[in-house]
Amino acid sequence: MGILALAADERVADVRVAEDELSVRLMDGRTISVPLVWYPRLLNATEAQRKNWQIVGGGYGIHWDEIDEDLSTEGLLRGAPAPRQGVAKIQLPPKHVEGALNNKPKDDEQLVVEISEDENEKGFLDHLTEGEEAAQELTNIISVIDKETRNIAAKFEQHTSNINRLSSVPGGVKASDFRKIAMLSASDMNTFSTRIEDVLPKFEQNTQTLEESFSA
Repeated sequence: MGILALAADERVADVRVAEDELSVRLMDGRTISVPLVWYPRLLNATEAQRKNWQIVGGGYGIHWDEIDEDLSTEGLLRGAPAPRQGVAKIQLPPKHVEGALNNKPKDDEQLVVEISEDENEKGFLDHLTEGEEAAQELTNIISVIDKETRNIAAKFEQHTSNINRLSSVPGGVKASDFRKIAMLSASDMNTFSTRIEDVLPKFEQNTQTLEESFSA
């Protein structure tokens, strides 16, 4: 094809918070603009708090430390307002709800609007942190499994060598010698199985956590 398509880069380049709009410029040049009313914490924050943001999550997240707000470019691109459950009261200037109610508030009034808010709901950074921790834990578990596998392989190699040595002894050997090696092999295998079974529940748990963090 004669036209080269530029790869999308959804990492954050810059953030601007106006009086009623949030604009996020991406590394690929696109700009996402959304109503500030979607994010009550930002809406009610001071100008200084709004400017106190930082890029997190490998470039795909924005964090406002003072107001504990976290947004992701994935959520912004989907046009998703902040998820809310429960009930919280916030102060909205009249112009943000103009036309939403039949009776408009007076010029100097502020309208108290009830919105849902779940303080326990996990945000983008929560899932990201859990995913990173689960990935690290899986790495450690795989390292343990690899170590145990190499240990049991070395032991069975030694047992095989001992059996071959006994088989080559002139005049034959006692059956008890082979039985001794067989019992050692069974004991080693039992120890190996026990150690692997100990880490399997953690392996499954962290795998599930990792899947949930990516699908969040």
